[in-house]
This record gives sequence, C-alpha cells and structure tokens, in this order.
Amino acid sequence: MKSNAVGTLRAAFIGLCCVAVFHTAAVHAQGWKPSKNVELVVPFAPGAGVDVAARTIHSIWTAKRLVEQSSVVVNKGGGGGNVGLMYVTQHAGDPHYLVVGSTTLLTNQIVGVSALSHADFTPVAVILSEHIVFSVRADSPIKSGADLLQRLQKDPQSLSISIGSAPGNINHIAMARVAKGAGIDPKRLKVVVFGSAGEGMTALLGGHVDVSVSTLGVNVPQVEAGKLRALGIAAARRLGGVMAQVPTWKEQGIAAEIGYWRGLFAPKGIAAEHVAYWEDVLANVSKSEEWQAMAGKSFWDASFKGSRDMRTFIGADYATFRTILTDLGMAKQ
Repeated sequence: MKSNAVGTLRAAFIGLCCVAVFHTAAVHAQGWKPSKNVELVVPFAPGAGVDVAARTIHSIWTAKRLVEQSSVVVNKGGGGGNVGLMYVTQHAGDPHYLVVGSTTLLTNQIVGVSALSHADFTPVAVILSEHIVFSVRADSPIKSGADLLQRLQKDPQSLSISIGSAPGNINHIAMARVAKGAGIDPKRLKVVVFGSAGEGMTALLGGHVDVSVSTLGVNVPQVEAGKLRALGIAAARRLGGVMAQVPTWKEQGIAAEIGYWRGLFAPKGIAAEHVAYWEDVLANVSKSEEWQAMAGKSFWDASFKGSRDMRTFIGADYATFRTILTDLGMAKQ
C-alpha cells in the first residue's frame, strides 16, 4: 500500500515537471514581443518615397496584427536624414525603435556628410530596391546605351547628365560605374545635380540636360507617354511591362548592378530575440499581397533579405561605393 502511494506521488511529481517544462518551452517559443509603443522612424518629411514605403509597411503590419502592440510612424526630417538617424541612435538597446535607412546611409558617411554609418545600427531587413535607369528624350539622337557610351568616350563633356539629389549619391555612383566600365574617366563627366529626381526629369523634358540617371519611378510615366527613351537599367535582369524592351547594362557589356535599396534598422545593442521578432514581422509584410502588389506597380525589386544577409549585402555595397567614390575624388578618410 505504501509502495503504491509512493508510486502515485512519484508519477504526479513527474507529471508536474512535464507540465512545467512544456509551459517553459511554450513561453520560450513565443519569444519576445514589444511591451510599449513602437516608433517606426522616417528620417525625411511626409510624402517622400521613404515615407510612403514606411507607411505601407506600417499599415500592413497593423491590419494583419503582425505587431499587436501600438505603433506609429514618426517623421523626423532634417540634415539629409541625419536628424532621424541620430534620434534612433539615442535609444541604444531598445527594440521599440526602427528607422528606415537606405544607400544614403552608406554614401553620406563615405563622402563625409555624416559621421553615422551602418555600423551604428543593427540591420534588420532589406525590404525593397529601386532600379536605376539611364534615359534621354524620345527625340534625342542617342538611340541606345552604346550610342551614349560612344559619345562619352569621344568627349566626356559632350553631354550634360542630371542626377538628384546630391553629388556622390547612388545615381552618381551608377553613372560612374557605367562610365568606368566603358573606359571613361567618371571625374570628367558633365554632371548636373538637381534637388530631386523630379527636378532633373523636368530639366530633361525641357531640353536643359541631355541625359537623366535616376530611379525608375519618375521615368515610367514619361516612357509610357512616349516622351522618354530608356537606354539601360542597372539591374540584374530585364523588367516587365513598359520597360520590357530596355536592356540591362550587363546585357550591353557593362557590369553595373546597383540599386537604391531601403531597409529597416534597429538601434545598436538589441538582443538576438529582438532581431528575430522584427525580421519575422517584416518577412510577413514582404510576402503579403498588398506589398507585392505595390512592388509590382512601382517596379520595385521586393526580394527580402533578413538580418544576416542584409549585413553581408550592405557590407559589400559599402566596399563598392567607397571604391567608386574614391575614383570620383569624393571619399573622405
């Protein structure tokens, strides 16, 4: 009898232990979740391309309850994006802050515009990349990428090339990469810097510059209207739709695959479980029908890169950008 009682107690104890272990495992599997309001920081004014992307991400994760805690998009423009970026660095170790960053984070540090670099943040995910296209007016005598490069090989100053919105940015880098691939000294090119890609496009349509190098968005409506001719895209493969007939620079013998990516960063010093949470949220946003539809409409490359791949990707970009900006005489030590 005593033996049966002891056996019963032993079985009950083992059962309780199993319940405790199961409960602990379940809690661990759930992982970390935000415990206070989340701020998704946009380091530019409302309405900018980065702002549109951020608000789309926010609306998707809210509608699908991917983030159950309250959250808000916060615009902190100024200083070419530095104000918003600096704001997030002031919250080191706090995973309730995210900021939308881009290639500008790398280029600004290289040319000395900003002391901040990607090393001051925790990479979470790359969510999109915009393609860079070289275009001319539809009535231009330049009919192809080969025509463009032949003109510049004969005289690098013979054509004015618009970029927006700052010297040394991704458009400038793409132009320099293509030029160097064709044996042209990129420092000799006649580059005209406008305050935005839209201003540069207006100048091109008005005949004030000969060539535009910019992200695809401002080009598509003008190509559809028959006002522009796209000569080449700095992408890995051809696009669809109205851009289907435009060859990549790779097809034209120039190794130039450079895009204007946008990704989310967290403050430096957050834990691995924080990164895993946000990476999972953004992966689900990226796979959503809403995001894929917007990407298709905007001709974005919506290939998702998680934290580890993002770290490798931006490290490679940083090395490439530094080399090109050094060739342009713009890299600071």
